[in-house]
Amino acid sequence: MFVSASFYPSQEAWQREVVAGERYLLLVGEHTPFCVETLPEECTCVGAVFPYVVAQNAYHSEGILAVILSKETRITLVPSMAQAYFDPKDEGFSGMLFVLVDGLSAHIVAFLETLFEVTAPATSLLGGGSGKLTLAQEPLLFKGRQTYQDAALILSCGAPFGLGVGHGWDELMGPLMATKTTKNLLQELNYKDAFEVYKQIVERDSGKKLTPENFFSLAKSYPFGIRNYGSEMVVRDPIATDGVALVLVGEMEENSIVSILKGETDALIRAANEAAQDAVMALGRAPTGAIVVDCVSRVLFLEENFARELEAISAGVSVPFWGVLSLGEIANKHDGNIEFYNKTCVVGVV
Repeated sequence: MFVSASFYPSQEAWQREVVAGERYLLLVGEHTPFCVETLPEECTCVGAVFPYVVAQNAYHSEGILAVILSKETRITLVPSMAQAYFDPKDEGFSGMLFVLVDGLSAHIVAFLETLFEVTAPATSLLGGGSGKLTLAQEPLLFKGRQTYQDAALILSCGAPFGLGVGHGWDELMGPLMATKTTKNLLQELNYKDAFEVYKQIVERDSGKKLTPENFFSLAKSYPFGIRNYGSEMVVRDPIATDGVALVLVGEMEENSIVSILKGETDALIRAANEAAQDAVMALGRAPTGAIVVDCVSRVLFLEENFARELEAISAGVSVPFWGVLSLGEIANKHDGNIEFYNKTCVVGVV
């Protein structure tokens, strides 16, 4: 699927080296001056904007990661995840899938369930949510000179990835029941306003007052964990509140059993290293390359220690890697189901 990946500091720097007839996946840092209207017409361009792009042990909010796609790579754009439809007469998806979605959409989990229905057994899937740290939803996925919101991009080809998933967050309080939800809105916990329940727990542990105004900066340290018995918790990131409900990155089903989690620096870094090692073990041979989709909120939590996380991933895969820091991570490591994670590190090796 991926022939090569190169980092460029600007759109102009990349376009000076464009090869006519090639097919490019462009992963764009959110602070990059980037204009889809000036993308070259002599090649195929698809991609999305992310808070950061990753090139080996460095991450950049400004710059473009240009990935040349093989001729065999199948490119599928889904203009609306809410109306996603895959023709059952179609051949479906198999082998290796790389999936990008609008990370602030309220339709991600439902879309991934629809995608799962047309994905062949033993297929491996890796991907993440596009977006910016402003947390304002924008049309940030693109194909050619057209941009899309609430959309998804699917690349498929070849043999499966070796996948590893890890988060390192530990339980602080639980179990709790999500007694009222609407897509990515968590409205009630244990039949009480979600914000009030969450606020009491966070304030007790942090010693700080939680308000709608400082919500994002404090809540980054206290995500939710959705209990999936028999597999690892799926982490959900609360990013905003109106003082009653909590806005999450990704949907949460009503009556889900959840916990409030808390993280420690060393545990998160260790989990990233273990995800990298698990990916290599799953591949069953020495990898030739690696792709990382890591949650941007791990950067916000780890701050200067995030460099240690990238070093831990590098030590685990022992090959060059590239990727993105995303708003939500996608993988199908557990029992073939496609999961949408938050605050998680996903590593794929080939």
